[in-house]
Amino acid sequence: MRALDIEVGPLAIRFLFDNALLSDLAKAELAHLVSPPCSDPKLLRVALDPRWPDRGEARIDFAAHREAAFDGRASAPVRVRAALETVAGFDDERLGIVQGALRDILRFAIETWLPAAGGFSLHAASVVYRSRGILVYGDSGAGKSTFASLAGQAFSDEWSIVFRRTDGWYLSSTGFIKRFVGTQLRGKHPVHLALTPSKNGPLAIGRLSQSEAVAGLLRQCDHIERTVEMTARQLQRVSEFAAEIPAVRFCYAPRSSSLDWLIHEIEQLGW
Repeated sequence: MRALDIEVGPLAIRFLFDNALLSDLAKAELAHLVSPPCSDPKLLRVALDPRWPDRGEARIDFAAHREAAFDGRASAPVRVRAALETVAGFDDERLGIVQGALRDILRFAIETWLPAAGGFSLHAASVVYRSRGILVYGDSGAGKSTFASLAGQAFSDEWSIVFRRTDGWYLSSTGFIKRFVGTQLRGKHPVHLALTPSKNGPLAIGRLSQSEAVAGLLRQCDHIERTVEMTARQLQRVSEFAAEIPAVRFCYAPRSSSLDWLIHEIEQLGW
């Protein structure tokens, strides 16, 4: 069985593969997260299922009890369903499905473990502009990718990880990029601001209350099947984040706005 160690924010995860091809694909797909051997990692067994799925069938079987596969003991393997063939037998479609399944497995594992490790994940862009870490969250079409492009540097433009250390909150590498073509950042960076943009309405900027920020962030958080304890942890992390990081609503016209203006206005308002 082959092992692959990765680091994502506060999490150290060791993938254990029952198939060399699957291991090689994962190493290439998650290259930006590969780390030296982890100490005390979460263990995640991944098996390649020889059954090729019919159209519409789930690509991943997380087992009947999902949390059993992510309890840190590697007790139940997560199976990727694909044609078990030689490398030459994998066409582009099948390779794409296997690669997508590996990313889905990683994302599900992060969503499951992250709240207990002091963080949360959500539908958002995480960018760095003029040394400031900015979490840009909102519904599809709000402008997350636009702001990532304006910043020119981003950890992600579609799915972000936020976690807490003793010295504050941080953004982290995820590798989940949708349309961003600038510099993809690695590692971590302190968060200074949470921003929820809107293309509707006149140019305006306003500070959100803590309760407004919590509600907006929770709407973008991942909604996997959670236990009551997991849901409570997620709410706790989001509430802690909203209490410490200023959240700003920003209405803008995409062609006439700039991050320089936004940062200047925020500095003038003392946020």
